[in-house]
Amino acid sequence: MTTRSVIALPTDTGYTGIYVHFNGLPSNRLPLLLAAYKHRFGGDITAMAQQLIDDVDVGWEELGTDLLDGAPKRFSPRSPEERSGRAGRWTT
Repeated sequence: MTTRSVIALPTDTGYTGIYVHFNGLPSNRLPLLLAAYKHRFGGDITAMAQQLIDDVDVGWEELGTDLLDGAPKRFSPRSPEERSGRAGRWTT
């Protein structure tokens, strides 16, 4: 069973966001997004939203640990296998 989720930002008229099919529990999603926000995007929410929401046509199958590129080692995956194929666009 999969936990679906949405990554979204508030707008003047509501929200804008993107669908994520797998691994959407807050206990999984929030640490990944917070570490990516701080380390990969340098606290730039606009750049993060551009890559994760605005530049995506359909949705994400899963957000991967490649979002942690540039993060300190304690945030990085333990092996190269954990990084392979983890992030990708939802395909039909």
